[in-house]
Amino acid sequence: MKFKIKTDSRKVKKGDTFVALRTIDSDGHKYINDAIKAGADQIISNEGIYSVSTIVVDDTREYLNNYLKTTYQEIFEKMKIIVVTGTNGKTTMAYLMYQALNLLGRKAAYLGTLGFFKKSGKKYKLDNTTPDICEVYEAMVDAYNDDYEFFILEASSQGLAQHRLDTIKYDYAVFTNLTHDHLDFHRTMENYAEAKRKVFEELKETGKAFLNFDDEYCKYFSLEKNQNFTFGKTGGDYQIKEYNFSYEGTEFNVENEGKIY
Repeated sequence: MKFKIKTDSRKVKKGDTFVALRTIDSDGHKYINDAIKAGADQIISNEGIYSVSTIVVDDTREYLNNYLKTTYQEIFEKMKIIVVTGTNGKTTMAYLMYQALNLLGRKAAYLGTLGFFKKSGKKYKLDNTTPDICEVYEAMVDAYNDDYEFFILEASSQGLAQHRLDTIKYDYAVFTNLTHDHLDFHRTMENYAEAKRKVFEELKETGKAFLNFDDEYCKYFSLEKNQNFTFGKTGGDYQIKEYNFSYEGTEFNVENEGKIY
């Protein structure tokens, strides 16, 4: 399986298709000629005919989303996608899961603040916690081609609001917490929470949501259609009873259905 579609002209390679997206702060149509110079042999745009094959559509984002859904559906059927969202703790939780799964002999890749990692380590850095949708898909295709079982992804509120994770379906979604941050972008806590909620609206039918019981927004992300599980120190399906931090490591007891682990 190959990935040959881009929305960033700086990342276009010979033979790629370039989709010109219009966003809040950018218009991809301004960079079509740059994409052609970089080797794009097809352009998807709202207007104009160019020196290479051109498809003019009413909505380039709708075209892109339909293309990604139909072309790469196989990924979501054969790989388990884990997404972590919240204000604090996304990177720690996602990266620890990546490490733990690989130590258990389960092939897992990670994409987030630290970069793109496969079992052997870091492949490259990213410009954003949640990169452009095509970068996300390209990394997933890379992992899929190498028979990875899990793909762990950090989801930032800005990335969700800017459609960088549109079309992606998740097997597991984790909510860490929601605190007063990024309000320069979202303006209100309601907008901030609504952006995060998109993650839990995109769970597969068999998907599971894991929610921080201690956070006041826990119920907001506990959607009726999902299988919801909670964790926390004050309560939850998985309740932390005792914990100890030291240089040697972290030890804790967790209670689930009356049993201590």
